Amino acid sequence: FVGSGVGSAIIADGRLVQGGGGVAGELGHIKVVPGGRLCGCGEHGCLEAYAGGHNLIAQTKELLASGGSRVLETLAHDDPDTITPVTLETAAEAGDAKAKEIHDRAARFLALAVANYVTVLNPSRLVLGGGVLTHCPGIKRQVLDGVQQWSSRVSREGLLIADAELGDDSGIIGAALLVK
Repeated sequence: FVGSGVGSAIIADGRLVQGGGGVAGELGHIKVVPGGRLCGCGEHGCLEAYAGGHNLIAQTKELLASGGSRVLETLAHDDPDTITPVTLETAAEAGDAKAKEIHDRAARFLALAVANYVTVLNPSRLVLGGGVLTHCPGIKRQVLDGVQQWSSRVSREGLLIADAELGDDSGIIGAALLVK
């Protein structure tokens, strides 16, 4: 799930894989740039620091504040509080080179992380959801392309990639069912 952050879970044989410390499958906090951007977890260089929705907004606001994007200035109407990941994708698609750099870096990091996840875990199903993937089709397309290009062929044989059927409420519903 790529929404405000980047979250994931592993379900094997119908059970949540928790790992020794209870955080197995935590894709958002794998390192994609050692020593890179500060993440909300307090560490540096996490996938979430580059591709999570809050961090995409932060990077877009930084670009807007630097005065480096006429397209973003137009889209934001001089109000940084209106910026969303969709604003970033719109600017990237409109040809703004700096917005495209942020957008494509996030998509590339996500794609590579998910492709490696597929290679390591060899899942039968990969469920993708969250507001960023739902509302930014360019990022989602790059993630899907990355899985095809970068995961091992044998690991993706029989892989079904599906959208989260419960939408943005999937995580909340899953957590409630886990407690139950």
